[in-house]
Amino acid sequence: MKALAFILICVSTLCAQRVEELVTAGDALDEKNRNSEALSLYLKADAQKQNDDEILRRLSKQHAQLMLDAKSASEKRQLGEKALDAAQRAVTANPDNKQRARATLKELQ
Repeated sequence: MKALAFILICVSTLCAQRVEELVTAGDALDEKNRNSEALSLYLKADAQKQNDDEILRRLSKQHAQLMLDAKSASEKRQLGEKALDAAQRAVTANPDNKQRARATLKELQ
């Protein structure tokens, strides 16, 4: 039983490190305006650590950034809806961090 607990702790630690690495790499790409690549990493981080308000805020920002390069109105609308959804999920995930999420929502308007 102790061995199983130890293994579970090790696995969760590795997953947490992996999420941090994904977010850090995504942040580096974001700084270079490589939004599609950053979004891909943030989506992977979100899949591993769902409902994390900081990851969701980053997802929202990337979707909004990609709207600027969208070719069609329907693509812009789809990206806008995803950006808004992620921002709203960020507020739900951490109501105490509403100010940061509101700033993200304001950027989308």
